[in-house]
Amino acid sequence: MNGIYLNRVVARLFAKATLDAKATFVSFLLGGAFAATGLCQSNFPTTNRYELDPPLDGLWVVSEPQNAVRVVFSKLESKDLEVQLDELRRINKFATLIPSDESVRVMEWVQSKLKDSLTNEQKPDRPNTRLFSQALMTAMAKLGDASQSELVWIVGEKKADLALQAEEILVGWKSSLPLKTWRARIAELRGDWQAISLAIQGVEALDDKESVPILTDLLSKPNLPLPIKLIGSRVLGRLKTDGLESLASNFLASQFSSKELIAAQLIAEHRSDAALAIQQDLIKSDQPAAASIAYQSISKFHSQQADLLAHALLDHKEFTVRELAIANLAKNPIEKNLRRLSEAFFDSHVGLRDQARESLFQHASAPELKPIVDTLVDTQISSNNNLAIEQALILAVQLDRKDLCKRFLVLLNHENEFIRIRAAWGLQEIATSEEVILQVLDFTKRLTEQLKDGKGVSISERLQLAYLLHVFGANEYKPAEPLLREYVPELAQKMTPHARASAIWSLGKILQGSKDSALSGQLQERFFDQGPPDAELENVRYACAITLARLGAMDDPTILTSAGGTLPYKMGVAVAWAIENHGKLSKP
Repeated sequence: MNGIYLNRVVARLFAKATLDAKATFVSFLLGGAFAATGLCQSNFPTTNRYELDPPLDGLWVVSEPQNAVRVVFSKLESKDLEVQLDELRRINKFATLIPSDESVRVMEWVQSKLKDSLTNEQKPDRPNTRLFSQALMTAMAKLGDASQSELVWIVGEKKADLALQAEEILVGWKSSLPLKTWRARIAELRGDWQAISLAIQGVEALDDKESVPILTDLLSKPNLPLPIKLIGSRVLGRLKTDGLESLASNFLASQFSSKELIAAQLIAEHRSDAALAIQQDLIKSDQPAAASIAYQSISKFHSQQADLLAHALLDHKEFTVRELAIANLAKNPIEKNLRRLSEAFFDSHVGLRDQARESLFQHASAPELKPIVDTLVDTQISSNNNLAIEQALILAVQLDRKDLCKRFLVLLNHENEFIRIRAAWGLQEIATSEEVILQVLDFTKRLTEQLKDGKGVSISERLQLAYLLHVFGANEYKPAEPLLREYVPELAQKMTPHARASAIWSLGKILQGSKDSALSGQLQERFFDQGPPDAELENVRYACAITLARLGAMDDPTILTSAGGTLPYKMGVAVAWAIENHGKLSKP
């Protein structure tokens, strides 16, 4: 691509909303930006065709590595503590970008300063030595490795204010130097709960099975702080994978806070029937984490029981339990399980609705299951549940169910705006019959006239229009050309940038290789109009560059470079593609 070195990060982004604040909100909803909060109906991206054909849009990054961060050793060795500290903090912030030779030199300096701190007394003119020592330890963690464990351990032993920081480093390095100290601290409850928790993390990092009796005894002690109970039960349950059923039962019979979670963690890796019985009770727990851990364990070690429970657990209040239930149903694609998966289209959690849909999509690739999935799509797309309709609509597109396009046409007027927009997107993707295209043409003509007359056109209708205008380009539908041309002139700016970009893209597909000089001239005017006062928006100019290449009517396509932007700006990519392909694309 004319010497442009780029890597394309696989990402299909929904069209950048530039209509107004509300349009931005709606488009982000459809793109899945709010999926984690449950504010959007599906994570499935409904991308405009002009962003995908040619496949230039998305997230672009220059392939060259980031610039190295050079260490200023004169500052690092300054007699001014604040200067030293500032440089040390900069090193810690950009540790991964420091060249290896400088990193080695910095580490030698850090080690020397830490050794000095063990012998030298604090100087009265350097009151911030604690901050300096902490920064040295941070540098050790970021630039050092396990070979420096002994020095870190000695520093931690001799400097109480650095002890926990030193131990955190050693946990990360899986060093066994503090192991005896950790065991003693746990056994004797020595130190505050943070120090004890760190010791428990240490024996976990070392997979120290000899600490099992110490942890077992720890959990039997009264008045143990809740954080210690929780981390202790989790680590003990990981280190000892059998024989903890009685301890778990004792906790359940006690008055301890979070007793269900503690019990679930203790037997999470147990395979016994006794553990299974406890876990089946824990699934009913009011503590979501306990129920989730219990069902995850059942799924791991007792697949048959997990499958039997899955149908009922799709109604569980904890979404992680429902997530596991969906996964278990998907593992055994018999008809009743597939039917139950389709009922998960009603789930309140967006991620689980998408998970159920994707499971059905995967199973539809099996010839014997395809008719079942098709029937489920037909049922849900005609239901009264908006969430289920949308998932069925997306699945229909994934399965290329062209026979449902007439249903999509009906859904263009649905009361729910998400469904209206998804239906328009679906027609963009799979509409091919002239009967359907004619109805799309009637729909888009009506909205176009409303836009031209300045009449009220809702945000969802504008987004619908952007998708539907793609239908004509995707099908090279010549009768739509007069309508599409109305979106090109400058006065058409009131007809929304998404729709205009879609119309211009479709003109390029319909007129590819035609060398239409009149249209090419109009598109060049739009491409170079960067204002003021009313500059063309980026997505319109982007589509203009692509269509100019498809028309092939320019005398010198390299003139686009003057207004094309620079990489990784997407206009630069479009211009590079246009120059490379201008006049080389034949008529359809």
